[in-house]
Amino acid sequence: MINPEQYVSNNVCKRNVSLVINEFAKELKNISGKCMDVGCGPGDVTRDVLLPVLNSKATIIGTDIMENVVEYANKTYNDKERLKFEMLDIQTKKLPEKYISKFDHIFSFHALHWCYDIRQTFENIYCMLRPDKTMLILSVAHHAALFEPLETMAQDMRYASYMEVNTITSKMWYKKKS
Repeated sequence: MINPEQYVSNNVCKRNVSLVINEFAKELKNISGKCMDVGCGPGDVTRDVLLPVLNSKATIIGTDIMENVVEYANKTYNDKERLKFEMLDIQTKKLPEKYISKFDHIFSFHALHWCYDIRQTFENIYCMLRPDKTMLILSVAHHAALFEPLETMAQDMRYASYMEVNTITSKMWYKKKS
């Protein structure tokens, strides 16, 4: 479990998201309505980087699987009018009814590469979007320095009981080993 306060200081994430935001700034300023940020973490990027570039009529629900980061986000960044945070496992097989066909736009930055069931993840995102609405995703498809150490640790008997590699790294990363 991450320490939300330490994660907020992750300038690499903010920089990468800012680059994507800047690339699509013209389109983003026209986005209004109900939005979701999947895997929002502690909420700083959602509030400080994403929300300011959207139309002033846009509202965002930031979602994350980790209860402690959602609690931190609500205490620190919730503004009641445009931004709130809720727990959601985007890989769930039973998507809550309150999310189905409710969103005009879904964002996800640096989160989906942690999803093992990527098919279920995208099915859920598709189900949450209203017809003809859009999503913007920034994800790590392959990064050896990120995933290889996790896989190695998961195979080491000292760490194996703490981590199952299939639940911490996406199927997108795996390649068949000969």
